[in-house]
Amino acid sequence: MNTQQTDSMRLMTPKEIGTIVQILRESRQWSQETLAELSKRSVRTIQRVERGEPSDIDSRRAIAIAFEFNDIDFFNKPQSILTAEQLNAQKEKHDREHITLNSTLVTSGRVLGKLVEEATLDYSSASFDLPDISAHEFAMLVDYLHDYRDCADLCSEVGL
Repeated sequence: MNTQQTDSMRLMTPKEIGTIVQILRESRQWSQETLAELSKRSVRTIQRVERGEPSDIDSRRAIAIAFEFNDIDFFNKPQSILTAEQLNAQKEKHDREHITLNSTLVTSGRVLGKLVEEATLDYSSASFDLPDISAHEFAMLVDYLHDYRDCADLCSEVGL
């Protein structure tokens, strides 16, 4: 651990814990009732935690268990919390080293077709290793999308 990280080790505030719990819950598309059931706590306890009110060690442990944290004391011990300057420096470094692309949620064939028509995609690869059957399916999808793009001007919408 470097000096910067050591200097910023501290317990999270109840407000920070509440924000993290809410973000984690919403990212899993869980209701407060679902988290309450999984953590064996009341909905009121979950509401209080998310509002940033103080909570006891057992409740924070129960919530960590519900989220399947490896460290059930994550919310109870000091964490390395970066300053705004450190966060900005990391963001600038990330932006220099990575390309960030916008994404579109494909909700219908029409949206997929429009997305493919607008794409200038000539090379695609999975961002992680896929099992053989998935890699084959991914390659077939990329080939299909390339073929569609190459002849999209010859296609028309019928019966929509």
